[in-house]
Amino acid sequence: MQQRQVSSHYRNHWQVVMRYAKRKKRVNVISPGPIDTPLARKLYGTEGGFQKAYKQHPRGSFGKPLEIAKVVYFLSSEDASYINGHNLVVDG
Repeated sequence: MQQRQVSSHYRNHWQVVMRYAKRKKRVNVISPGPIDTPLARKLYGTEGGFQKAYKQHPRGSFGKPLEIAKVVYFLSSEDASYINGHNLVVDG
């Protein structure tokens, strides 16, 4: 993204956060890294392309959908009741 797009996205995110905070609603963003899904495999064009990218990831593998689901669950829980307006990067 260009700087102007990032600034616009950030400003819009905070507008939403402020609007819903008054209603006791939390707004957070999850930015996942590469996740091993059928769609991700197709986006790399070939199985070989996917495997190359998979092995080049710093931890040696992509995330699994369940790992992202656990983050969603946590942010939805009362344990995260004081987390608001956060962009949580989940990328291994």
